[in-house]
Amino acid sequence: ISNTPPKASFTSRNISLPLGTQKKLTCWNAGRHGWQKDGKYLNFHGRYYYLISRARHSDAGTYTCTVRNSAGSITIYYHVNIEGPPVITKADDVVAVEHSNVSLTCNIQSDPPVNITWLHNNIAISQNTILRRGTQRLPNIALQIVGVSKSDSGKYTCEARNIYGRQIQAIALRIIEEPLFEIGVKNHELQYGETATLRCKPLTSDSSMKIFWRKNGKALEMNDRISVSNRNELVIKNVSQEDCGEYYCVVKNDRSVITSFGTLAIKDDPPCIFTPPQNLSLTVGMYARFYCKAAGSPEPVIWWQNRSDTLSDVYEIQNVSISDTGLYICFARSGRKISKAGAFLNVGKPNAVSPTGKGNPENKTAVSPTEKENPENKTDVAEEIIKKWNYILLRLQEAKEPTQNCTFCTGQFGSKR
Repeated sequence: ISNTPPKASFTSRNISLPLGTQKKLTCWNAGRHGWQKDGKYLNFHGRYYYLISRARHSDAGTYTCTVRNSAGSITIYYHVNIEGPPVITKADDVVAVEHSNVSLTCNIQSDPPVNITWLHNNIAISQNTILRRGTQRLPNIALQIVGVSKSDSGKYTCEARNIYGRQIQAIALRIIEEPLFEIGVKNHELQYGETATLRCKPLTSDSSMKIFWRKNGKALEMNDRISVSNRNELVIKNVSQEDCGEYYCVVKNDRSVITSFGTLAIKDDPPCIFTPPQNLSLTVGMYARFYCKAAGSPEPVIWWQNRSDTLSDVYEIQNVSISDTGLYICFARSGRKISKAGAFLNVGKPNAVSPTGKGNPENKTAVSPTEKENPENKTDVAEEIIKKWNYILLRLQEAKEPTQNCTFCTGQFGSKR
């Protein structure tokens, strides 16, 4: 049993150690020793020294050695800095949704002080940041980009420099429009008989996630020619014109449903109109809108009957009137080949109800002369008109070339806009 407490010629010492070198930290050589680094015990009990071998930035910190005997104890502090070129932890590339906020982080360890510079496609975009002396982990040395756009995509470089050298770390930033898909469905153009492979991969997945495929808004039936692989790829063998259209990848889990879509077109074939205009039955003053979307190779241009000078996949009419009743036809052209589709617009008068109820004591909707003559309303006049115009449309679709002047769209229904 010692009657003399542990003692040392110093109780605190600062040490600067170059990268890759070694250093033995010593303590009083009698008694029970306990070593700690930054308050955490080291697996080095019982020894009067602690060896730093091939020093790294992670070895920087405050080391303590506590020695005890029956007469007392003493604690010695070593404050260790590791000097050398900066070290940057490898960073992952970033995928961000357009208009979102992005933070690019540069994790650095350095002693002595380091200058930080950010570059975008090799052009400096920030001022140097001087860090205080001492080895630092710097998780917050970040470049903030608010409301990213496609022009913000590219290579970002974090450059760290001190008196010992320079290190850089590149981070690729990719801006996407589809916020929830790593791989979205793309447009495909194939020859007859080829195999189409449509890929779809969400950014995240879980055990409840299921993936479905649809075509032109309807469930896609699987068969020997059309199937889904174990990687959720839609595979269509021996493609033909009937496969032309718009395909949807629908991803569903317990919380949400997301979709991605693309088109499949057959080269050297007429374009397919996968969203044809639909028949409308409106009253005077309402708003009419027809859609027409097509897939083809090359990409189709779309125009409408009697609006051949304007290319658009939408036909709109503000405040429809009786004279707007008639057939509306869209044309889709890929190269020299044309497809066409149409729909009928029926415009009727609003229900005639007296504001005060006078003259119509039972407050009933006024009926047309036709309805008076046909009280059982066995014949729907609008339906008959639509059937006739659909027949005309069918004949038009059999024509080889589009008719620029739709002569049968005049007469009792008036000229089309």
